[in-house]
Amino acid sequence: MKTIRITLLVALIHIAWQSVAHAQTLLSGSEWQEVYNSLSDIEDIDEEGWQAAYEILTSLAESPQNINEVSYDDLLAIPLVSPAHASAIIGYRTMYGSLHTMGELGLITALDQPRLTLLRALFYAAPAATGKAGGTTTLTDSLLQTVPVERRRQAVDSLRRVWQVRQTALHKPRRHDFVATLNVPTYQRRGYTDGTYLGYGLSHSLRYKYNGRKLMAAVTAANDAGEPFFSGTNSKGWDFYTGYVRLKNVGRIQNLVVGHYQMSLGMGLLLNTDYRLTRTSVLATMPSAATTLRGHASKSEYNYMQGAAATLMTPLGRRTRYLSVTAFLSYRPLDATPSGESDGAISTILKSGYHRTESEVSRRSATHLLSVGGSVTFASLPFRIALNVVYTHLRDSLLPDKSQVYRRYMPTGSTFTGVSLSYAYTGNRLQVSGETALSKAAHCEGEQGGGVAPSTTNALRFKVDRSLTLFALQRFYSYRYQTLLGRSFGDVSSCQNESGLYIGAMSTAVSRMTISAYVDCVYHPWLRYGYKDASRSWDTYIVATYKWNDFSASVRYRYRETAESSTGRWLPQYSSDIDGTAQHNLRCVIRKKTKRWQWQSQVHANYLPTSGDWGFAVAQGAGLECKRTALWSSLAYFKTSGYASRSYLTDKSLAYASTFNMVYGEGVRLNVIGQLRVTDGVSLAVQCAVNKYFDREEISTGPQLIASSWQTDVRMQLRVNI
Repeated sequence: MKTIRITLLVALIHIAWQSVAHAQTLLSGSEWQEVYNSLSDIEDIDEEGWQAAYEILTSLAESPQNINEVSYDDLLAIPLVSPAHASAIIGYRTMYGSLHTMGELGLITALDQPRLTLLRALFYAAPAATGKAGGTTTLTDSLLQTVPVERRRQAVDSLRRVWQVRQTALHKPRRHDFVATLNVPTYQRRGYTDGTYLGYGLSHSLRYKYNGRKLMAAVTAANDAGEPFFSGTNSKGWDFYTGYVRLKNVGRIQNLVVGHYQMSLGMGLLLNTDYRLTRTSVLATMPSAATTLRGHASKSEYNYMQGAAATLMTPLGRRTRYLSVTAFLSYRPLDATPSGESDGAISTILKSGYHRTESEVSRRSATHLLSVGGSVTFASLPFRIALNVVYTHLRDSLLPDKSQVYRRYMPTGSTFTGVSLSYAYTGNRLQVSGETALSKAAHCEGEQGGGVAPSTTNALRFKVDRSLTLFALQRFYSYRYQTLLGRSFGDVSSCQNESGLYIGAMSTAVSRMTISAYVDCVYHPWLRYGYKDASRSWDTYIVATYKWNDFSASVRYRYRETAESSTGRWLPQYSSDIDGTAQHNLRCVIRKKTKRWQWQSQVHANYLPTSGDWGFAVAQGAGLECKRTALWSSLAYFKTSGYASRSYLTDKSLAYASTFNMVYGEGVRLNVIGQLRVTDGVSLAVQCAVNKYFDREEISTGPQLIASSWQTDVRMQLRVNI
């Protein structure tokens, strides 16, 4: 009895504290950014994928939703939230009714501390609009009502009788969100003085989003620096427009998106225009192998689809058995480089989205891509299995330059068809997921065409006990496998020429400390850029994070090695005596937060024994927050022997802007942010970022060259949320 009382008291204090801490403030909103940065290392992810996931989370954080009204599919669509996390939340809500405070999430043992921080930034707790206990119930949610939750109903009811604080007054639904951003450089690049760039040095964007319970809509207009604005090739305004209309949870319609959208099937072997998990994020998130569909309102001009997509669901007798069908149609323009070998053909598909020069403008919308397909999912919970089919057709045939051997099996032709089978099992302790796909085999000149090429990836997550979780992920991507839209976990994102095994573990056995580690061994049977033979790589990683109240500290060590496999050595050498590259990386971060103050210290160190390159960076930041104003300032010093030993510093930034800063050479970086909350729904923010280099008189090269060792950018942002 005494133990139960102590447990109730501790949980009560936890709920009270988290309820107060959840009140959004100007600088505390960056906590989820720190979580995302720690779980998705920028050094281990393609920029497009990182930016896509970051913008999704930013959009959700700018307009929090009611945790009692979101569905299982809404939760699963959040980056770094797995099926186990989503099932546990729906199960808790079904068993105990609507959450009274966000602190109640701490009672769900399936949610770890990073997930709690992330969810508290994206949601709030208030009575559901329907007035029913447990909030709104979709078809998917009703099929998950048998999910067990590891807490007694008596304990929850006792806590709720004692703690009756509701957050309705603090979080009134805000349906409209408008964000305007302007970046003003105080320098001039060579491209503007010599006429290479057709526009001006300013970059700017407008974003609008409507958040309804059933209907959502968004539109974004953006211009990169150097692109014309209401002139020349952009006589109609901005260089890029994107937007969508989304309808969700209406009868059998689980999800319907018209306009620009992103989606993923299975593990992404056939189709993934969404974000993809990396080595660091897999430690905390199990790959779901589920079909995801969301609207696209990001500034990214490549990683999206244009048309319509919908998911329909119907039950099959039992409460835990259903059939889900997803279909999509997309037809969109692509920037491409014409092929010199044949008329009506292209050699490369461009992904940058820049239209600053005459040559870049000439490649704009050079071809079009038709994509059609779908997925049929049968579920008898906790099992799911899906059949996926994707057909893509380029208006102009893709004929890449294959004069170099490593490019011999690059995707070629105008039509690409693939089929896959994906599966998942989501249990309390064991979770398994995977996908196996087949495509038409790539071939080079002189080889006989035909045949199919396979790719497969399978993941396993096992919770040994409350303090230890083990992970494993295997993948095999044939070097003849080809797809235009596939992106999945791996050393490379193209799902080609790779075979690997990833093993990881996460432990919370030490009080207030989380220790995570992984080892990833990869073999590339065909040549890659920079290698004369097949190659293999090792990636070893360990991180220890200590958290006590508002103090946290983390130490991370990482060793990566890539070498030709002809030497016969398969284990990592940890030395310079290899035919390839090796890198040691050490990162230490300490953070402290009080009611009004925040500070952050960072130390980074890199060493490459194969080339002798080295580098380090130290940074210190501090912030002060008042009732309506906030100020953040940070200063960093860095010194590296070259670009190979560059460092990535994390820092605070404006909404939708990257929080990573890549530095190399020798210099200092100053970052100052001031924020003002004009009214409850209107805020202004200004950021000034200054780079000063000591080892150069000019920055960058070509049209991007700055004839100075100083680089200062001023960013301004207006946000209206009503």
